[in-house]
Amino acid sequence: MLIVTAFGMLAAPGRAVTAADFHAVVSLNQLHTGVIGALTTIVYTALSPVPAVAMTAVATAVIWLVSRRLPLALTFAIGIAITWLPSALVKAIVHRPRPDAQLLPHPLASQPSDASYPSGHEAFVAAVAVVVLLMVRGTAARAVVGVVGALAIIAVGFSLVTDGVHYPTDVAASVLWALTLAPVIVLLVRRFVVPPLERRLPGRRRAVS
Repeated sequence: MLIVTAFGMLAAPGRAVTAADFHAVVSLNQLHTGVIGALTTIVYTALSPVPAVAMTAVATAVIWLVSRRLPLALTFAIGIAITWLPSALVKAIVHRPRPDAQLLPHPLASQPSDASYPSGHEAFVAAVAVVVLLMVRGTAARAVVGVVGALAIIAVGFSLVTDGVHYPTDVAASVLWALTLAPVIVLLVRRFVVPPLERRLPGRRRAVS
């Protein structure tokens, strides 16, 4: 977390980093036409804060209903929320401007006006991928979840840069943030939240795998 914040404050605003970043944005933004442009725009819209919160709530409910394990569902919800939401604080501290839409070949019709670093969209997807991977640890689904999660992280990062709404370093910082923070949050939930909850659920004392 400290590395991500420090890089955002010290290196990201620098001319060398910004120039390299913007060159990558312009190169990928040239692909923002036709089917690719439509798909990347859908990804950006679908993972905006309100839809992301709604998807998390629905997924939490589904996990609870299917597994009949409230601690497991809460591990999912809390792990994602406390990994994803604090990234907005770093965004406010660093306050890095978005890529200049006027210099892009195919900018979005409505360019976001908030800060760019780190990417909240990427932090959310990476948080989901890491938390789910930790939840299925030791099961046969681990390899599949790992591959799907990695592909989702790459696809969303590609979409954000292609849309011209984020720099590559915004995306990379969010992935690093989730990879380091999510395991700590899940560990804390399992140690301090799950045991008291299980003691209050007689007949359902099943540890989170």
